[in-house]
Amino acid sequence: MGLKKIINTEDFRIGIWQIESEIKKNDLINLNLTKIKSEKRKKEKIAVRLLLNEMNIKSNLSYTKYGAPKIEGKHISITHSSQFVAIIISHKKTGIDIEKISTKALGISSKFINQRNFKNITKEKATIIWCVKEAIFKLLENKKLRFKDIIVEDFNVNKSGLIYARLKKCKYTLRYILIDNHFLVYVCKYNELRQ
Repeated sequence: MGLKKIINTEDFRIGIWQIESEIKKNDLINLNLTKIKSEKRKKEKIAVRLLLNEMNIKSNLSYTKYGAPKIEGKHISITHSSQFVAIIISHKKTGIDIEKISTKALGISSKFINQRNFKNITKEKATIIWCVKEAIFKLLENKKLRFKDIIVEDFNVNKSGLIYARLKKCKYTLRYILIDNHFLVYVCKYNELRQ
């Protein structure tokens, strides 16, 4: 399929790419991916490069020692599922995550959700909460962050909307969008909470 959607605002740009089922040999050679063993990783790397090209990003993509992506002069966050790659680019720190709606997040929800905050949780809500916490994790680039320490305020699941979360003295405003049985969640700013 290729390019699915580009979202432009004054604060950020998001690109969403549907991963192709077939890898072209020229793509592997041109992108120097012949040494990567996993077909899934090859497809993700190719989709990231093609999406950056569609978004007209000319800066070289590199990675920190922790595996976080970086480009010159801007902040970037990248996420992938089996079907999509999404990239957010901004002058502000940012984080993004995409997950397919499934029982997977629901099954492990006790590991990342405080159960007294969310009773009768659905697989849709569990998926969004996982994405919220993953997007904040990417925003902060803090490998010691515990997902249970991120408090997500209750919300109703719709096709798109806002979600609010807190971590220590910071409040985060995140947006989510339903895309082909996946939830995409992103954050591009946060506020210090006043005591």
